[in-house]
Amino acid sequence: AKYSEMKSAADKAAADKAAADAVQKQIDSIGEVTLESGEAIGAARKAYEALTQEQKALVNAETLIAAENKLAELKSAADKAAADKAAADAVQKLIDAIGKVTLESEKEILAARKAYNALTEDQKALVDVSALVSAEKEIASLQKDPENPQTGDTVPLGLVAAVMVMSVTALALLAVLEIRRRKASRK
Repeated sequence: AKYSEMKSAADKAAADKAAADAVQKQIDSIGEVTLESGEAIGAARKAYEALTQEQKALVNAETLIAAENKLAELKSAADKAAADKAAADAVQKLIDAIGKVTLESEKEILAARKAYNALTEDQKALVDVSALVSAEKEIASLQKDPENPQTGDTVPLGLVAAVMVMSVTALALLAVLEIRRRKASRK
């Protein structure tokens, strides 16, 4: 009777070890966790949960738990990246829709600026804001002087005229000097 009890216990221990080893092998085969690892991790979890308590005690479940945690982090990061991109794309569409700036463009420009300012720093990094900044400068110029918008040329016309007069005077002086030099060289 003792022998059959010992053999039965040994057989059970061997069966428990074999079941635990199979699940451990499945857990170890997960490898580096990526977003595509979800199916393998889920199958390993299901196999682990199917074990008895004695069999679970023979398995190092820390690898499985670490893989589940890493997958959750990756999914969270991917979800955040997708949400950031969607928010940034929506603002980029508002900016791109501004088009040619006129006095009537103010509402679109203000809406685009408000939407851009509401973004997180990560989302702002995904937006090309240069067209918005240019549009804001253009609308400010139009609002200052609708009939004569700033072209970026801010040099006073008086200064331009003075430089032109000085240039013409200098050219005339050079011409006179050249004529005198030629007359002097003929003598």
